[in-house]
Amino acid sequence: MLRTLDAVPPPGLQETQALLGRLARESQRIQDHQHRLEALKQFFFTLECTLKVSGICIGTTLLSAAVFASVLMLYQIYEGSLSSLTAAKLLEFVRFGLFVGLFAGLCGMVVWFKRSFGRIHKKLES
Repeated sequence: MLRTLDAVPPPGLQETQALLGRLARESQRIQDHQHRLEALKQFFFTLECTLKVSGICIGTTLLSAAVFASVLMLYQIYEGSLSSLTAAKLLEFVRFGLFVGLFAGLCGMVVWFKRSFGRIHKKLES
């Protein structure tokens, strides 16, 4: 008789074991979803930083290039005349402006990264 009692668990225990099994499966499914969400969060953080850094670099490069090329053209016009501004000189000024602009863009990117990365990373952690 004792063996019969041991072999057949009480009805409440069977239900509890079934619920525990279902809970374990659901817990694993939630963990998997949580890992996927964490990977998506990291991906979008990387994408956001990349786009912001690229935008800062390109924007600063173009703005600086335009300013330097304009200053050089105005100086050429001031020194000579409007006719002294040839296409070759204009192209040279634009090239120099892009060179200086690229340097300024890289500097702007580094400054933005230094100032803003920590703040953005804290937002990621929360």
